[in-house]
Amino acid sequence: MKKGGKYPSYYFKMVKILDGKKLSGKILENLAKKIKKKRLKLKLAALLVGNDFSSQIYIQKKEEACRKIGIGFE
Repeated sequence: MKKGGKYPSYYFKMVKILDGKKLSGKILENLAKKIKKKRLKLKLAALLVGNDFSSQIYIQKKEEACRKIGIGFE
């Protein structure tokens, strides 16, 4: 361990930075391929109760993801 350091020096060699957008894109792409291959007709229905702004954004993001991979959305 480095003098005065909080973590041992080998700790920093094990750290891997994850690109979340890139990973989520790959996951959505693979999911879209599976849906198309199996000829699935999927639909996601969302029900928003109230008028919370963050919930509206959450629902919008779900709709965007559905549209990207061929899932219907209501």
